[in-house]
Amino acid sequence: MKFLPFKPMSTRVNLVLDRKSGGRYKYELNLDSRMPDVDDVIVIESTINKASAVKFRLKNLFPDGPFTT
Repeated sequence: MKFLPFKPMSTRVNLVLDRKSGGRYKYELNLDSRMPDVDDVIVIESTINKASAVKFRLKNLFPDGPFTT
């Protein structure tokens, strides 16, 4: 089971497991996600009154999503 929310959140859920041979197990779970740590910093430097640019690629975590190129 993976818990990968897009935004920070905190909630309580019930996980219920039913066995084919009988029996039900109920667990209360507290799910808590926080903002991720910064993993990189992009620094752009330029002289005064001169334009500067940097180029990089972003990876799409969901290739079948609505924002594919």
